[in-house]
Amino acid sequence: MASRKSKYAPLDELDLRQQQIDKELADLRAFVQGAPTRIQEMENTLSAPEDILTKRQTRRIKCAVDKGHVYNTRRELKENTLLLLLLVASIIASLCWLLNLLNQA
Repeated sequence: MASRKSKYAPLDELDLRQQQIDKELADLRAFVQGAPTRIQEMENTLSAPEDILTKRQTRRIKCAVDKGHVYNTRRELKENTLLLLLLVASIIASLCWLLNLLNQA
C-alpha cells in the first residue's frame, strides 16, 4: 500500500492544484464579469462631488454677476437721475428766459 500512496501522491497533488487553479480562474472570471457594474458605480459615486463643486462655482459666479449687475444698475440710475435734473433745470431756465423776453416786449 505504501507504494500505491507514493505512486499516486503526485496525481493527488496535481488534482488539488487543478482545483485551486479552477477556483482562482472562476474568481477571476467573476471579477471580470462584475467589472462594468463596479466601474458604473465608481463613476456614479465619484461624479457627485464634482457636480456639487460645479454647482457651487456656478452659484458664486451668478452671485458675483448679480452683484455687478446691481452695482451697474444703481450707477446708471444715478447718472440718469442727474441727467433728468439737468434737463428739468434747463427747461425751467428756458421758460424763465422766454417769460423775461415776453415781458420786455
